[in-house]
Amino acid sequence: MASLPILWIEARVHAHATEDEDRVRAALGAALPAGEDRREALEGHMGNPIVRIVRRVDASAPIRQTWEAWRASGILEALGADGGSRLDDEGVLHMRFDKQEAYLGRLVLVRETDAIDVRVRLAAHPAKPEAFRRVAAALLAGGE
Repeated sequence: MASLPILWIEARVHAHATEDEDRVRAALGAALPAGEDRREALEGHMGNPIVRIVRRVDASAPIRQTWEAWRASGILEALGADGGSRLDDEGVLHMRFDKQEAYLGRLVLVRETDAIDVRVRLAAHPAKPEAFRRVAAALLAGGE
């Protein structure tokens, strides 16, 4: 099976002081099942503790596994309508999943800020916005 034109997938989420970090990690696992976590301790505006958890995969097998899980959950179909507006000029597709729904095992796209932030870096030659748009359209339409 050929590899997808995706260089890496990264998901990041914030665990606030009022949240259980293990539950936040479980939600992150629903969004991006593979990869190692990197944990960063941060401080909020009022001095409150915040933990940022970042997970990234760049190997073709876990990328395909993640992409197929998203396809099965309907995320790619939901993205199809506005996928172009979620793609930046650097070839990164941006999306956010509801943190609470992900904890329950369901992936739901949202636009709110306290969510699981997911970035997908596409591969295109030449590495220009038009080429990235073609790759994104093909991927979201079910092609490779």
